[in-house]
Amino acid sequence: YPHLREGRVGNKFGKTLQYTTLDRDTNLDLPVIVSLVYCESSVLDHAATEVEMILTSSNRTWVISNSRIEVSVKDAAKRGDLVNVNHSLNGVKNTLKFRLATGSSLELEEFRAVSIKKLLYVWDEVSQSFIKLAGLDKGVSTVELHGYNGFDTHQQFLRQVVYGNNEIIAPVESILKLLLLEIFTPFYIFLIFTLCVWMSENYYYYTVAIIIMTVFGVSSSILQTRTVRECVPVTKTPIPCQAAVMFDSREDAHHTLFCGTKVIQTRTHGSTLVKAVVIRTGYMTAKGSLVRSILYPPPADFKFDQDSYKFIGVLAIIAAMGLIYTVIMKSEKGISPSDIAIKALDIITIVIPPALPAAMTVGKLYAQNRLKALNIFCMNSRVINVCGSINCVCFDKTGTLTEDGLDMWGVIPIESNQFKSPLRDVSQLSLGPLLFGMVSCHSNTIIDNKVSGDPLDIKMFESTRWILEEPEFTDTSRYGIHVCSVVRPPESSLAHNTEVPMEIGIVHQYQFSSTLQRMSVITRVLGTQEFIVFCKGSPEMIISLSLPHTVPPDVLSILENYTEKGYRVIALGMRTLDDLSFSNVEDIKREDVEKQLKFLGLVVLENRLKPETKGVISILRKADINVVMITGDNILTALSVARECGIIQSGEQIIDVSVVDDDSEKVPEVYFTHSGRFKPQEVSSEISNGQMKLLFDKDPESINIPSNYRFALTGKSWQLLKEHFPEVLQRVAVKGVVFARMSSDQKQQLVQEYQELAMCGDGANDCGALKAAHAGISLSEAESSVASPFTSREPNISCVPIVIREGRAALSTSFGIFKFMVAYSLTEFLSAIILYNIESNLSDLEFLFIDICLIVNFAFFYGKTEAYSGPLVKTPPLSSLLSLAPMLSLTLQLLVNILFQGICFHLVRLYPWYHAFNYESLTSYACYENYAVFCVSLFQYITLAVVFSEGAPYRKPIYTNKTLTISLMAMTLISIYITVYPAQWVIRWLELKVAEGYGFRIITVAIGFAGFFLGIFLERFFVKYALLSKFPKLSSGPKIKYEKLKEELVNYTDWPPITSKLPPMLPTPASEIPPELLTEIQFQISNELEGRCIGGVENESFEIDEINITKL
Repeated sequence: YPHLREGRVGNKFGKTLQYTTLDRDTNLDLPVIVSLVYCESSVLDHAATEVEMILTSSNRTWVISNSRIEVSVKDAAKRGDLVNVNHSLNGVKNTLKFRLATGSSLELEEFRAVSIKKLLYVWDEVSQSFIKLAGLDKGVSTVELHGYNGFDTHQQFLRQVVYGNNEIIAPVESILKLLLLEIFTPFYIFLIFTLCVWMSENYYYYTVAIIIMTVFGVSSSILQTRTVRECVPVTKTPIPCQAAVMFDSREDAHHTLFCGTKVIQTRTHGSTLVKAVVIRTGYMTAKGSLVRSILYPPPADFKFDQDSYKFIGVLAIIAAMGLIYTVIMKSEKGISPSDIAIKALDIITIVIPPALPAAMTVGKLYAQNRLKALNIFCMNSRVINVCGSINCVCFDKTGTLTEDGLDMWGVIPIESNQFKSPLRDVSQLSLGPLLFGMVSCHSNTIIDNKVSGDPLDIKMFESTRWILEEPEFTDTSRYGIHVCSVVRPPESSLAHNTEVPMEIGIVHQYQFSSTLQRMSVITRVLGTQEFIVFCKGSPEMIISLSLPHTVPPDVLSILENYTEKGYRVIALGMRTLDDLSFSNVEDIKREDVEKQLKFLGLVVLENRLKPETKGVISILRKADINVVMITGDNILTALSVARECGIIQSGEQIIDVSVVDDDSEKVPEVYFTHSGRFKPQEVSSEISNGQMKLLFDKDPESINIPSNYRFALTGKSWQLLKEHFPEVLQRVAVKGVVFARMSSDQKQQLVQEYQELAMCGDGANDCGALKAAHAGISLSEAESSVASPFTSREPNISCVPIVIREGRAALSTSFGIFKFMVAYSLTEFLSAIILYNIESNLSDLEFLFIDICLIVNFAFFYGKTEAYSGPLVKTPPLSSLLSLAPMLSLTLQLLVNILFQGICFHLVRLYPWYHAFNYESLTSYACYENYAVFCVSLFQYITLAVVFSEGAPYRKPIYTNKTLTISLMAMTLISIYITVYPAQWVIRWLELKVAEGYGFRIITVAIGFAGFFLGIFLERFFVKYALLSKFPKLSSGPKIKYEKLKEELVNYTDWPPITSKLPPMLPTPASEIPPELLTEIQFQISNELEGRCIGGVENESFEIDEINITKL
């Protein structure tokens, strides 16, 4: 391009833009290209990230036809402000068609939008609301997708202005920013103030020690912050071109290539090229949704952290009172203002312990290292404490509770409309339709000379020991048509058989649809002229598509028998297409193929539980931890696995929650029905004169609300409850046990309802839920694990009780350290206030000995006490610092300390050798009162360390922490030595004025030990036994929303309103019902069914014991 020009231009925001233009070449009809590069960070002062969807960012290229583009933004734009965009070319307004998340579309010349969490919301004048912008995945028919051939440069530019660049930029925090975020917290800001006060008093020793501990704590936190999915080959096929069918991103996943997909093999018909249509870009893609869920997780505030800040506020009030008292008292004695200011500020630094953040960090780091030793890695040590208060755990099913794959159990063939005995060895199955269906009805393919595809399809095919081949598409000699693949038995060989070999060619595939619950293939056996359809899917669906006289009458009881045992059952059907020609195979509609099937039999697979699953679930249930299953699988399979592993225990009644929405203007209806209410033996069927009769025995069970009930529901019902019945949704979530067919978004919504729980999963579909949970535990080391604070290298759920156990120990440790540090600071504050009365104080080295040799020493080793190895108890540790128990515990210990400090302070004055302290000739703080208060306080700090070091049931006993025990014993001996017989260098160093004789010295040691035993008694007996054991509700603090609602439901004797009437199934579309069945098949329903079944007429369907009989 020879005609480049460069220049600079200013704008109304006072910023400078550098631009490059390309002149139009008159010979070549090229568009003008304008490149804007910002010389400064943003055109706007405050809105760089908020309007990045609208305004060009650095190095973005705009392509326009000619003339100008006009973009205007409000001057004071900030988060949430509206952005107006006008687009005009040559002075003529142009329109742009928007797709919205509701499925509707707008065509506007000017639009108003707001960017929230990387997504754009457009103002809709009709609904008078902002609606999320969508791509081509909403409200678009498959015919429209086939009709797209790209946009001209004008439309490209307009769409780029609206949708932004197709990029996902995840911000990476710099070390400096992480450092500042860690430092500028209330604790560390106060620490800086404290260090300044100490430096002014020349108190350098402890200042240096605190700086070292703080640097250690901050750097550890930053390193933790800075410190991934296995895939299965999937076959993707072109989306059908049908005018009446709307594209659905979930149902049409087999036709969709997702961001990050690696294409490993392509196959095409002749010279036909593949055309792909981009339906989503940037943060609207599946990968973008994952990144957004990580960037913007829902808030997970922890009660302990909230209360710690409130408690610091209480300490600040005490410090303010001490400051006022110090100022008044010292002013009355004529102390200089500068000394008053220093001493008053010093009181604040004594009351609020500056070493608290570092001490808390050390305790969590010990827990993190213990988890690491067990192959559990934690990215954020702050979350470890959260695990201690967890009383609910959600599990994904496949790959988490069960093995990743399925194992073939066997097949149940049919002969003369009767089930034969189950055949465990599928390779022994005789040649016939059932075997042909198993070897051909799949989406397997050959990759690197190995069969690849869905695990279920692979297991089913490999059990037959047949061989899969993929011929070249140019080879049509054997079948007269292109075939996708060919299957043949291992004995068959084209090279050695002179006769026609036994081969089946797969001519066309209809991919599996979760809504249709089936897949099918059109096949042709080599040497024949007819096409045969094999259809595989859920038994209830295949039964509904089969001719009634081909379905065994006891199919329901057989099916129920296997599903209740946790097996996964697949049914097979077939149909011969007599009038289908070669040319029409590709064009025939699915609904014209999948009907009037001959029922062939059942294929039974088992999804085995992982060996550790039952034991872990039992541990959690014994600890009264609510266990919930969230899965994308079928609800019957999920219920079976839940019963097998113990999530659903014997005696618990399962109530199905079904929400029926017929897409009309009526409000959806909610049905609560007993799961398994109609037992298999109560249902029988018979066919007489072309009519199917379903016969029920009389049900003696009355419709009563069981006392121990749990809910089970699907993702569809969850979504409708969320939209129309939010108050019911909360109750269902509290009592829910199995949530099936849940999408990744719905999993995250459920976790947000619970919030204070742990979520354990292994797949990318769990990322949002793992991030939203208070404690997410990933069993995968792949990319998706970045959403979870915990990652286990052991691919089973045995890590869950370990994390909870360590969390409880860490929370108990944090409580103990916090109470110890607060009690130490207040005890030291009491000592200072008592000595301030005589204008004395603790000397710098006395402060240093207490702060370093006692406090920092104990705090450093405090967290080394390991988690309790016994069973998990039903009651988790307290999570509220402001509840009655910790407040009472602190108060009692402080009362003991002030009592015995006061006794020593006054007792020393009674001895004849005592003489008063003269503060006017102040050269040192040494005095008898100083000695008495300092020495007795040494034992009090040791007492506090022992009293607040809790053992079982959350931590091991204190004596198992050898380093802490040795430290306590050593400091006790040193304290006795300082009190009774200190050396002269110790006296000079600490500035002590030791009492004359040994009488008072021994009494001081005795008072110290008396305080120790009294403190132990008050904590162990009065607080732990009398208060916590006898009045648990009084001392447990405020309940979380989940617990409150659970208690309320116990008192609701008339909820849920269980009905004997099962929810109606939506009418089957007439196009999917064979016309001959509508005229020949009638339902005969006895009077005993009245009120128990919706149906009885043509075109309707009904449900029996969770088995949907539809489309008959």
